[in-house]
Amino acid sequence: MSKLYKFMNTVSLSIQNRKLKSILFFAILAISNSLFSQVTISGGSTANGSYATISDAITALNGSTISAPVVVDVTAGLVETAPVGGIVLTATGTVANTITIQKSGAGANPIVNAYVGVNTPTTAGTDGIFILSGSDFVTIDGIDLFDGNTVSATEMMECGYGLFKVDGTNGCQNNTIKNCTITLNRNSNATWTAPGHNGSEGIAVHNATYAAKAVLTVTASTGSNSGNKFYTNTIQNCNAGIVFIGYAAASPFTLGDTGNDVGGTSAATGNNVLNYGGGTAATNPATGIFANNQWGFNCSRNTINNNNGSGVNHITTIRGIFLNSSSTSASADCNFNTVTIKGGGTTTQISCIESVFGSTAANNTININNNTITNCTNSLNTSGTWYGIWNSASPANLNINNNTFSNNSTSSTSGSTYLIENSGSVTTQININGNSLSNSWTGVAANTASNYLLYNLSGSTTASLSIANNNISNVNFNTAATGTLYLYYYTSSIGSVLVNNNQLSNLNINHSGSIYMFMMVLPAQTSKIISNNGITGSFTRSASASTLYCMYFIGSTLTAVSTYDVINNNFSNINGSVLGSGSLYLLYNLDYSSSPYPKKNISNNTFTNINYQTSGTIYLNYNAGLGSGTATSGSTVSNNVCDNITAIGGTLYGIYTSSTAGPTYPNNIFNNKVSNVTLTGASSIIYSSYLAGAAGGINFIIIKYIILNILGIWFSIWFIYKFFNCL
Repeated sequence: MSKLYKFMNTVSLSIQNRKLKSILFFAILAISNSLFSQVTISGGSTANGSYATISDAITALNGSTISAPVVVDVTAGLVETAPVGGIVLTATGTVANTITIQKSGAGANPIVNAYVGVNTPTTAGTDGIFILSGSDFVTIDGIDLFDGNTVSATEMMECGYGLFKVDGTNGCQNNTIKNCTITLNRNSNATWTAPGHNGSEGIAVHNATYAAKAVLTVTASTGSNSGNKFYTNTIQNCNAGIVFIGYAAASPFTLGDTGNDVGGTSAATGNNVLNYGGGTAATNPATGIFANNQWGFNCSRNTINNNNGSGVNHITTIRGIFLNSSSTSASADCNFNTVTIKGGGTTTQISCIESVFGSTAANNTININNNTITNCTNSLNTSGTWYGIWNSASPANLNINNNTFSNNSTSSTSGSTYLIENSGSVTTQININGNSLSNSWTGVAANTASNYLLYNLSGSTTASLSIANNNISNVNFNTAATGTLYLYYYTSSIGSVLVNNNQLSNLNINHSGSIYMFMMVLPAQTSKIISNNGITGSFTRSASASTLYCMYFIGSTLTAVSTYDVINNNFSNINGSVLGSGSLYLLYNLDYSSSPYPKKNISNNTFTNINYQTSGTIYLNYNAGLGSGTATSGSTVSNNVCDNITAIGGTLYGIYTSSTAGPTYPNNIFNNKVSNVTLTGASSIIYSSYLAGAAGGINFIIIKYIILNILGIWFSIWFIYKFFNCL
């Protein structure tokens, strides 16, 4: 009985062991199959099946035949390391037979970690994590990239995703990368061997092969990198977010990169470029989005912030969006972006949006509209230049419209600030309309620089300039500034000018240098209309009352055929209560070239409630170059109101006409009102109407409704020359 029990027990244990081994075998097999099937290829490919890694799947796909759309599903949460040289896709799709590489299932995006690099930006080869080499119609959706190398620039990646060419006839076209997070190392900052930008690039689209950094000559349209789209990606901790370096194609530009798109046309497709730049001891610029030699380019709906609290302020030149030079005759859209730049340098340039796109005008248009420049700081700056939006190219048409500046500041003491600047000789139309501008200077020392809030300094005699519906508010200086402040400043020989309905809203400016509210230095125009501009609320100067120009117009070649209207402007409620010695110019018109001078209409302008405690000269309405041009009647100065004006004042001129008057037809000066003027200076002189003229012309000057309430010496009408008939 005992022997039988032992036998039966032995048999039972044997069966149990066999069961355990069987269970263990199938468990190992299941785990093995699970690991092996992290990536599956399905659809119209001879590589269909399961693979352990993305790299293995791409290798198989490269050697396959594609006859229908292909889908590469990557299990959520997969983590793998790219092989040395990166994952390189050479297979290509078509418009009918696309390739899609995507995350599959719920959970975290798959991550491809960088290998240990062997190149630097200056060497021939390129270290990149995931490369498309001549591939078309590929979509990568939700595959993250990460570079954990920290030892040296050699080990760090030059790019995360790279779109490179096979040769001058085979580029990357119609690809989409979306919903990916790309994290590199900002300490890679060296300049690439051409073509390339600087340091680590989150996404690189280059006119080169992956194996060799050398400029290619494109010989067929298929050799361009065109039609590529980058949507809803987060790119971070690199030196440059997204970089396009295209081929410098000649007209008609069919060999150039065309139709590349960063951000799409809705908030749902915009990218985040975050915490870029800031490499240790960086010597080269950092850029959020950089584009060179691109045609029909779109960069819109993106959020660009070089330090959101997890970054490092860049110590040298830094830009948000840089539409770089070349791109001859190109059009581009740069709209609805939100840009925040925090500078870490003392003397270096910052540009939030900078465009050098599209010179050599060919009916092309550059749009920089509806962007928000916000929360920018430059706390260490002393003499560096700060640009909000800056165009220096000369396309046919330029639109800088409906952009908003808010909560931006600089500590600069001698570096200039330009919120909006156009310095390009645009040939057809310049529109700078509907922008909302503000800025603060937070330095503990006085700012001594010239600063420009809205500045157009270039254009063409064939162009029209519109500056309309802009608003300037919240201009603050922590310490009283001593430089020159230009709020609206326009210059250049532009064909026609419309400056309409621009406002200064409730400004309180701590500034003892010269301030120009509206300054125009326009040498030649065929038409000028300045209308409905002025102060909304009040304008207060909290530092000493230095020279202040409300509307200051000066030119040297305004011709007789020009038309000229300054109408319905209202600059009222001006307070400069701190004693100073600067001059005050409410309307100062010195636009003319040679007799007979243009016909001008200076009418229905209002200047009221002005307390400006200066001992300097005051000009309420100064006019020179009043002529008839080619018309059969003279200029008109009418229905202007200057009321309730108080100052110390040395000399005050009410309605002033200079000796430069047209010789042919009489000028009509009537229904102007100068009233309630108080000067407290012991030797003040007031000329309510100061009429100067030169011999040789007969001018009929009509003056009505002059009412004065003054202290000091008063001259109601003062004639310098006798050749006037007063009616």
